[in-house]
Amino acid sequence: ANIYWWKIISGINDKETMNKYYQTLSAAEKFFEKEKDKGNSHLYKGISLYGYMARMDGLNKNYLKAFFRINNCLKYLEKSFGSENKYPFFYLSSGLYNYHMVVTTKKYPVVAPYLYLYPKGNKSKGIEYLQIAAKNSNKYLSTEGYYFLMKLYLDEKKYDAALINVNELIKRFPQNAIFLYYKFKIELKSGNVNAANVTSSMLMLELKNNHQVNGIQIKHFEHLIEEDKKNYNNQKQ
Repeated sequence: ANIYWWKIISGINDKETMNKYYQTLSAAEKFFEKEKDKGNSHLYKGISLYGYMARMDGLNKNYLKAFFRINNCLKYLEKSFGSENKYPFFYLSSGLYNYHMVVTTKKYPVVAPYLYLYPKGNKSKGIEYLQIAAKNSNKYLSTEGYYFLMKLYLDEKKYDAALINVNELIKRFPQNAIFLYYKFKIELKSGNVNAANVTSSMLMLELKNNHQVNGIQIKHFEHLIEEDKKNYNNQKQ
């Protein structure tokens, strides 16, 4: 499912790929329901599984479905709180929960009454937990930690911090087009146009030299770069 998600956000978002994403998650859910060990690993799988489902339902504007998926996700999240030092992957899930509970309530006051039913978030704690996740020795957990730190710092317009995190990701995965794109976006938004142009050229070169990338993905990133540059110039004017 994770592989299909990366395809979708890199431009291969056709109906067939989305259906495969759903089918893979449905298969995962059947395995999940049969698990006899209901320990920390099981809880984290539940958080991830229903989080991925909610993400796609939201993208497809199936908001009622997304609502029920989020409910399932939160059910497992609540059970995981306080066990972060026993199971490091909870630093990622608890970090995202703590951060987004605060940010979402401020950004969308209309959902505040619903979120009132759940444990309160703590933005500073959320960032701290994500930083712990990023420094973990597990490569997958560490990568996710840096990725979400990069995204939240970008949203908060803390471009220096966002750049530190995206550079760490690129150091590990120099050919990853999505990480290179985010570096371009961070540099552009911070006003470093020359650096942004260099990064966008590197990105397009990587894409065109990578035989695993198809024309749809190349056009997707070309369009993203073009739109970002257009928006930046409009704001500047």
